[in-house]
Amino acid sequence: IEPICLGTNIGQQDSARADKVILLLAGLYHHYADHPEPEVSKALVARIEKRWKDCDQPLFLVALILNPFEGLTRF
Repeated sequence: IEPICLGTNIGQQDSARADKVILLLAGLYHHYADHPEPEVSKALVARIEKRWKDCDQPLFLVALILNPFEGLTRF
């Protein structure tokens, strides 16, 4: 549950930006995709994928690409 708490704190900051949010989602996805308990992994990965499908994906991707510290390095 610690990654979810950290993600909540990062997402609620006044300085939260779209590029931070997409990196947060990616980090949570990778953390729970490799979780040792298959039930937890499957449930949380499904929830993260649903949230990603429901959001404005082009906005988040453009924000990440335009970030001078990230650019296309994540792709």
